[in-house]
Amino acid sequence: TMNSILLLCIVLLPVTFAQEVPTGCVTIENRFFYGYLVKGLEDENHNVAFSATPEQWYIRKGLGVFRITHVPTREELYESDSELSWSPGHPVFIRERKVGIPDALWEIEPGSNADYFLIRNIERNACLGLSFFGKKNFSVLSANPECSGKEYEWQFNKVECEEKNLNEYDDTE
Repeated sequence: TMNSILLLCIVLLPVTFAQEVPTGCVTIENRFFYGYLVKGLEDENHNVAFSATPEQWYIRKGLGVFRITHVPTREELYESDSELSWSPGHPVFIRERKVGIPDALWEIEPGSNADYFLIRNIERNACLGLSFFGKKNFSVLSANPECSGKEYEWQFNKVECEEKNLNEYDDTE
């Protein structure tokens, strides 16, 4: 039986490590389209979009939830409460950090594949995904209560931070 326990530990150990959410600087890649989460083209709205060219995001964990910050702008990912006419979800944007507002807090859960995760907004219980409705070769992203499918699964690729002074964003609420 000792050999059985040892074998079980050896088999399960890689799964445990594969499901750990990376924190710090990452690129965020979609499983369905093999492209990346990026800041959108509309400066005044600060929407997020999808592109073949990656951008850096900073993931930090505090009290069981995550905050996701766009490194170049230092703005946080959040789910808007406005409705979409073509989808049951809500648009997703970035904005300056606001303490105490849960629309910028996310749960990051294992996806259907060990290398991918679901990014679920805790306030609206909706997952970040591709919406297929976009312009200028970008697809707009939305948070949708439908969380099944590869378009809702994301891989976090660790990268060296372009911005070295992100420590001030590591505090928890």
